[in-house]
Order: sequence, then C-alpha cells, then structure tokens
Amino acid sequence: MLGALRSVPPQSVRRRCHLPRTACSAVSVRPARSEREFDDAARVHTAVFYPQLAASPLLRPAASFLEWDFAAGVKFKLRKAEPGTSTACLLAFLGDAVVGCAIVDTAADRFDSAFPLLWPPRPSSQPSRGLAVAYLNSLCVDPRFRRRGAASALLEAAQAVAAGWGCRSLALHSVYDDAPSRALYRRAGFRAVMVEQPWQQALALRDKRLVLLIRSLRTRGSAV
Repeated sequence: MLGALRSVPPQSVRRRCHLPRTACSAVSVRPARSEREFDDAARVHTAVFYPQLAASPLLRPAASFLEWDFAAGVKFKLRKAEPGTSTACLLAFLGDAVVGCAIVDTAADRFDSAFPLLWPPRPSSQPSRGLAVAYLNSLCVDPRFRRRGAASALLEAAQAVAAGWGCRSLALHSVYDDAPSRALYRRAGFRAVMVEQPWQQALALRDKRLVLLIRSLRTRGSAV
C-alpha cells in the first residue's frame, strides 16, 4: 500500500468535494490507493497513448516497460513532491474496474517544455498568493469503456481537487486536431489560450500540434 497522497483525502473525490450528480454518476472517482491500482492506471494509459504496443504480443515487453515507467513516475511524484506543491493520481471506476485516470499537480513545469522559447514565466505554484495554476495531465479512458461519463467525471474531480488546493485555474494541453477532446473540454468550461505553431511543434519533435486550455476555478471565498 502506498503512503498517503499529498493534500488529497483517500475517500471518494465525488463525495468529499460535493461534486454535482450528473449523467456520469455511475462512475466513481478517487485517488489511487494501492500498487495494483497504480498498475491498472498504467495499463489504461499505455492502451490509450500507445495502442500499437498494447495490442501487439510481440511488442508486449515494450508496453510493459512503459507501464512500469508511468506507474513509477507517478508514485515518485507523490512521494517526493517538492515543498509547496501537490500531486494527485485520480482514477475513474466502473464497479471495481479502473477505466480511466488523470494526474493533477501544481508543479507548473509543463508550460516551459510544451511551448519552448515563447511561453512566459511559470505561473505561481503557491496557492496562498491566489495565483496558482494546477495542471491536468494524462487524462485517459480505456477505449472499451468510453462514452459512459468517465472523462467528464475525471474532469470534475480534477477541478474539485485543484480548487481544494486553493488554485484559481486548471490548465491542460490537448491535441489541436482532436475534435472530440476539444468538445469535451469546451463543455467543461475550458478556453484556448495558446496554439502551438508549426515551428514549435518541430522543435519539440512532436507529430501533433498542441493547444493550451485553461479554465477558472471557484475556490472558497472566490467570486470566479
């Protein structure tokens, strides 16, 4: 069993943060608690982002390495988070099955690497200053369980967790040409603030353009 998550209670995020009951109420979301759950999240992550590896028996060793690397990286961030930062690994469940995951943190180190040379100084990662930006990373849902509300439930939970940390905004990157994902984020209140230019994409050695999306959060005592 992994140690306690930083700044995130172990109980259901939906119940703890009083998220509204919506069409995704059949999906429960809470932080990962055990080694097995981290492994399940890693399998979902690999199946979504590296489907060719996950589907091929010949490439299974490579997929297994990526799963280990993802799980180990997340657990390291949870155990060794820098002072003043918070990290959570959120899981979406249908029954007892892990069907989706997302990482949310306040390290604010994704902005510099995502848009090299042009991105302004990092947002503050100190909630006490009222300027904190939480970052949502690796949101993914098992292809076999899509269109059941898991992605929306993970987004709601990530917003509640970030607001609970005192963050004023939640940011994420999406593939520019991924219309379904863009539509999901638009419905959740995210707006595009920067689109990656072709030369930036080439400099970062990416095969797809990214867009940075941000939405404001309602924190305690906030009028946002």
